[in-house]
Amino acid sequence: MNKFDSMTNEQYRAAKDGFFLQYNPPACKPVETMDLVMRQENALAIIKGDRKVEFRQINDDNFNMLNDEETYDWMMDHRSDENMDIEAMYEFLCSIRPVMTLHFHDEENSWFLDVECTKNDLTCVFPREVEYLQKRFGCHELDGILEDYEKRNDPMRPAFFYFALGKVLDTNLAS
Repeated sequence: MNKFDSMTNEQYRAAKDGFFLQYNPPACKPVETMDLVMRQENALAIIKGDRKVEFRQINDDNFNMLNDEETYDWMMDHRSDENMDIEAMYEFLCSIRPVMTLHFHDEENSWFLDVECTKNDLTCVFPREVEYLQKRFGCHELDGILEDYEKRNDPMRPAFFYFALGKVLDTNLAS
C-alpha cells in the first residue's frame, strides 16, 4: 500500500496535478492508430461486447511503438534526484504512450475492425493488477493464469500490454 491508495479521487487528482506543476515532465505523445492482427472470432466477440480488453505480449516491436522515449529518458534522469518525489513519479508518470484507436484485421486483410481504446498500459499477473482489470473492465482473462502462478508460488510472472476496448468505430464484419 502506498500513500496514494487511501486518497479520495479529489485528493488523488490534486496530488497528480501538483506533481505535474512542480516537475513539468514531458507528456507522452499518443499513438493515433495501432494496427493489430487478430482472429475473427475475437473481433466478433468485441462487436458483441463480450471482449472488453485485448492483451498483447511485450515484444520489441510493441515496446518500441508504445514507449515514449522522451518521457522514459526524463524518468531515468530523475530517478536518483534527491528533490524528486520518486513514489509520486512512479504513481503519476508512465512512458507508455496512450493509444487512441485499435485497427484489428486478419493476416490477409480480408476484414477489419476499428475500436476506440479507452486505456492502455502494462500489466503483470499479480493479484492486485488482475483485480484492477476485473473491477475496472470486468475482465477475467488472466484469472486462470493468476491462479496457476499463485498455486506454484512462482514469483516470475508474465507481463502484457493491455488495451481497454471502447465503442466500435468501423468494421466490414457482420455482427
